[in-house]
Amino acid sequence: MWQPISTAPRDGTIIDVWLLHEGYRVADAYWKRSKVTKKNPYGGSWWAPNHDYDGCDGPIGATLSHWMEIPAPPDNGEHNEG
Repeated sequence: MWQPISTAPRDGTIIDVWLLHEGYRVADAYWKRSKVTKKNPYGGSWWAPNHDYDGCDGPIGATLSHWMEIPAPPDNGEHNEG
């Protein structure tokens, strides 16, 4: 269930986030702490693996509106190999 981004965990927990203006979900995002500064009053930013398709984790440079917990995997544990 989607929840307002203001309620998202900021402890490194892996979550999915919704990009407000782009209108899509980013999987496996997390809050990365950093020093509080005038440019970064929140003490961190949202990051995701390979967000810029360069193979490295990077900051999400977009406005996030919502978050949700990572969905559980299928119960049967089998993978479709179509």
